Amino acid sequence: MNKYLQSILVFDLALPALLLGLPCCALLWAGLWFQSSEAEKAEGRSAEEIQNRQVMSLNAELQPMRPKVLLLKTLLSNNDIEAKLGSGISASLDKLSPGDVEQTLHDFQYGPSDIGLNFGEGHRLTLRLSSRWEALNTATAEWEARFPNLVLESLSIDLEAGTAVSVPYLKSTLSYFVVTEN
Repeated sequence: MNKYLQSILVFDLALPALLLGLPCCALLWAGLWFQSSEAEKAEGRSAEEIQNRQVMSLNAELQPMRPKVLLLKTLLSNNDIEAKLGSGISASLDKLSPGDVEQTLHDFQYGPSDIGLNFGEGHRLTLRLSSRWEALNTATAEWEARFPNLVLESLSIDLEAGTAVSVPYLKSTLSYFVVTEN
């Protein structure tokens, strides 16, 4: 190939194609990057709108509970939880006649929950009662309604035979995990 044709190919075709091609490729890359960035932002915006709608929906559902927030914080606070539970359980048992329920053990421990790792570590309460069936149901229903943060972990009930002077009664052991804000 002669030098004239070679210089035409280099300076008239290859060099202009290179000098014009590089900026065009850079512009094409920038345009594609801008489009993908815009698509990501639009997707993020739609996800945020969905999340905002869900938050508004949950707020509307929780609106009736707003006046009870202070009560729930008090119930779930870890401040003197043993005294609160002890007095509440004693008050429930005091409402029943003395021969109906007898509390034989009231023990607090600290440790992990037996029902799963989701609760973590916290206070655990073990109660042993000697009672009749109706009295046991009444007492447990009352203190579980008073303290909704009690989660029953285990329950065992054994029938103790009566004697000539006493009727048969139930020996029950109840173990609760106390849910607190921690």
